[in-house]
Amino acid sequence: MCHRHGVEAAYVFVGSVYWEWPDYYRLGTLPYQGGIETLAGLLAGTSDQGVSVPVCADGETSVDGSCGPSTATYALAYLNDERNDLSYWERAADLAKAVQSVYSAAVAEGREDSSIRGIIMDQEPDESFLYPTLLRMLCLMKDEMASLAETLGTDRAQLGSFIKPLWTTAPLQLSGYADLAGREEFVGWNDGEGTMAEAVIRICDKAPVMAYSDTDTLVMSIANRALTAARAAGNGTLDTDVSLS
Repeated sequence: MCHRHGVEAAYVFVGSVYWEWPDYYRLGTLPYQGGIETLAGLLAGTSDQGVSVPVCADGETSVDGSCGPSTATYALAYLNDERNDLSYWERAADLAKAVQSVYSAAVAEGREDSSIRGIIMDQEPDESFLYPTLLRMLCLMKDEMASLAETLGTDRAQLGSFIKPLWTTAPLQLSGYADLAGREEFVGWNDGEGTMAEAVIRICDKAPVMAYSDTDTLVMSIANRALTAARAAGNGTLDTDVSLS
């Protein structure tokens, strides 16, 4: 079905730092890790589970007999149940390393196209004083993934964060946060001033939009605001996925 409808990315929920950190993330694993890997292979059209995977004339694969692009799978997680609760945000680093371990192992075995490609975070605070903390969490995750990838001799898995519609207009100034303002992601970014969405885009490889609506005009308006943020952030290749509630 994903192939038939041209779905290029699937987000598979792997829990939250609050609930899964003690038993999984801190130990370097993901819940249902084997099943997630199997699903990723099926969606990519490269399953080794006895499922016939037709190959189309142009080399693309399909699991349902129709031709279309393969679907990349990303782990999806959040930090805490309450959107404005960013306590223990440092523990998200263990989640990031667990995802990187899965991806690096797949790369080493030559099956990165059928593994999870990265992690997408869905923690969406609306309190502006929490924005710097969320950015710190994303930066820490990115740094830990890069460090582990270097140790394992592979590329870094992708890091992403959902963009809350509010963030496309919420102002943000990094001048008072030297630890963030000094990072290479923000060099040349309008003197460290813009919107929260722009800052997230500067850090992340993917930034899908959470629209919270199925009204066409509203969804398109939010998507256009996200694209405006991407241009302002200097990222012309923003992942423009729009999720409907």
